[in-house]
Amino acid sequence: MGGQSDLEQQYNKPRPSWPKLRGAISWPKDKGSEIAHIVLHPKEWDREAILQNAVYAPARNFPAAVLGALLNILDALSYGMSSSLCNL
Repeated sequence: MGGQSDLEQQYNKPRPSWPKLRGAISWPKDKGSEIAHIVLHPKEWDREAILQNAVYAPARNFPAAVLGALLNILDALSYGMSSSLCNL
């Protein structure tokens, strides 16, 4: 028993220490260099990509932003009404 090796030869591979932390540290560096390259090379800009990311994407989020603002106003009004009723 003591001298037997693994029959299927499936040995544990050493995992790198803190793999998620290593990925979290390297991601901003990689993404930052990609963004810097895009910003510094305007000749590579695509008109359709600019329209998609600067016009269409924000316009798609506008209804949700308006709804959120209305819900915040209603919440503030209801809080104000309930606190004024407590003072009676």
